[in-house]
Amino acid sequence: MVWLNKLRYFRRSGVQHFFFHGATSDRETPQRKPELIPSSKMSMHRPPKEVISHLIRQILLNSHQEEILQNTYTLLMKIQMLHPANITTVGWDWTLLKYTMESQERLPGRLLFLQYVVQTLEDDFQQNVRLHLLQKSISKKVLSCDTCFNNVKEVVEWLIAVVTGARFFQLQEQTQEMTHSSAQAGAECSSSAAQPASPAQAQLTPPTFFAQKATLLLQRMLSFAVEVDRSPNRSSCKIADLIFPFLLNIPTRSQREALLNTMESNLLRCKLLEMMFQHSCDAPTSLPLSLSKILYFLGHSSVLLQYQDLTGIESMDQCRHTLEQHNWNIEAAVQDRLNEQEGVPSVFNPPPSRPLQVNTADHRIYSYVVSRPQPRGLLGWGYYFIMLPFRFTYYTLLDIFRFALRFIRPDPRSRVTDPVGDIISFIHMFEEKYGRIHPVFYQGTYSQALNDAKRELRFLLVYLHGDDHQDTDEFCRNTLCVPEVVALINTRMLFWACSTNKPEGYRVSQALRENTYPFLAVIMLKDRRMTVVGRLEGLIQADDLINQLMFIMDANQTYLVSERLEREERNQTQVLRQQQDEAYLASLRADQEKERKKKEERERKKKKEEEVQQQKLAEERRRQTLQEEKERKSECLPPEPHPDDPESVKIIFKLPNDSRVERRFHFTQSLTVIHDFLFSLKESPEKFQIEANFPRRVLPCLPTEEWPNPPTLQEAGLSHTEVLFVQDLTDD
Repeated sequence: MVWLNKLRYFRRSGVQHFFFHGATSDRETPQRKPELIPSSKMSMHRPPKEVISHLIRQILLNSHQEEILQNTYTLLMKIQMLHPANITTVGWDWTLLKYTMESQERLPGRLLFLQYVVQTLEDDFQQNVRLHLLQKSISKKVLSCDTCFNNVKEVVEWLIAVVTGARFFQLQEQTQEMTHSSAQAGAECSSSAAQPASPAQAQLTPPTFFAQKATLLLQRMLSFAVEVDRSPNRSSCKIADLIFPFLLNIPTRSQREALLNTMESNLLRCKLLEMMFQHSCDAPTSLPLSLSKILYFLGHSSVLLQYQDLTGIESMDQCRHTLEQHNWNIEAAVQDRLNEQEGVPSVFNPPPSRPLQVNTADHRIYSYVVSRPQPRGLLGWGYYFIMLPFRFTYYTLLDIFRFALRFIRPDPRSRVTDPVGDIISFIHMFEEKYGRIHPVFYQGTYSQALNDAKRELRFLLVYLHGDDHQDTDEFCRNTLCVPEVVALINTRMLFWACSTNKPEGYRVSQALRENTYPFLAVIMLKDRRMTVVGRLEGLIQADDLINQLMFIMDANQTYLVSERLEREERNQTQVLRQQQDEAYLASLRADQEKERKKKEERERKKKKEEEVQQQKLAEERRRQTLQEEKERKSECLPPEPHPDDPESVKIIFKLPNDSRVERRFHFTQSLTVIHDFLFSLKESPEKFQIEANFPRRVLPCLPTEEWPNPPTLQEAGLSHTEVLFVQDLTDD
């Protein structure tokens, strides 16, 4: 095989036999397919770094044969499994990885190489985490935010390119490469990061799957960059600051969700979410990322999210910019957006006028045109031919005059300044001329009427009033204001009308493109678009108008029914989701309350234990102080007199525990000496008083107001032999 000959440069003593069968000497060329030897033999020796580098550069990234790619990738993963690479033995460098990821050439095995890189990083990282030696890891060398932040920037750029599809063509090339090589390589790998696609997955949706696989691998590299330095919090802040501008510029919401959902580092994801909260709120807060901040975000960004849902704009920045232009007035912003969609120039960025976006191209539109009656008889045809030249000349000159007038003075009707005022003035004019018996006019703009008809799922009947047309008066008096027509329109439809001489009516006229007057159009929600489903043109009688309207409504009623059912289902789903959210919040509050009570209980127990400990310490200190005081009193006692001393007194003390203590004192000594002697005894109570029995009295051994200086034994009336009782006052 050719790929074995490429290893000749690296052949050393005992190297070539560790990996392949079939090559026995330098001169022999293998004639059969290379086979991997058992792992038990391979585990005895580690291949040199140069051999691994050659397998990667010259074979994995250079061969176009699927079988060779499969064997090479499997071999590399076996070597990695048996002899995990470290910072000194790794067979690739950042320059090679950068060239592979950014090259516009077709490099076979590109995704396999990326998987191998992540596997080496993963194994080395886990090994150094166990040994507490992350500073000596491969990730520290190539993905540290402190020493090589440019590499991290390149990983972020690759990730954004894959998520947005900029490098999709590169991943798509490897569909065939991965189809057959995945099953065997996946069985040899311990980490999920290095497991290639299965054949079934590759055959089902290869482009999407490989894009997702590359995204997961690059996300894993970012997680290494977060965790490898001394301060993951600082690293996550730096990477989040780098990713956030890219995140704002990702075009679609699904791509943004894919970027956040595949992020392995929860710390990095939290930093990005916190930055999104700050960016999306009109009044940023300094709260830390917590439930309080999420609730604050929902409370202050609900206008932004509601505006995005109503308008369908993907870019959050565009929504925010539009709301800021309208001073966060969502109604004005939505109305301006709908006007733009329907062709009305925005007050902030007026584009050239264009027709309203109402679907009028449907060939299934029901059209009913009433032509004027043809002349009858010789007199009628004679009058027609006599007036024909005059009529032709009049209308030709009128059209020429109007065409020339456009160059001198633009048509004032093309600029809509007060659409609601146009509607109100038309209603007043109509009532003054034709009376108050008429269908209920919608007192709002055409776009508002469309929105209400869409929201209420009703038919919208649009009437364009041509003031100069000869049939207008007869239609309004004898058809539109007939009670039967009024009742039908008021009960089954919304009715919007305006004169074409008004800017608002002229704008609608340009959108509906009527041919003659009177003109009626029936509009409804069909296939999720407001669509013209019927057109009635010309002078039509009341009965005929009722029949035509009933026919149009009956023919299209099924669309409204199906839309109403779908809307009810969506509403039920929304209500169910809201109930689930409320249940979740209630459960969350209950859990928080339980946690608060548990915390209070723990604090109470801790406080009680501390109080008990303090009491124990205080009692211990008190006992120690008492013992020191006893020892001091014992040391200060005068010596006991001799039994033959005539001035001595023999006193027998009966203690509260029924024990007896005997000692001699001198008559001239104070009663305080007796108290100090008893106090110095171990079995004596802490507080006590000394009583004599005959007569029964309490001896004043300690200074009091009555006895500031306690008397001597002689002054207290004690004889040569006395029995005194010690009464315990500790409880008192």
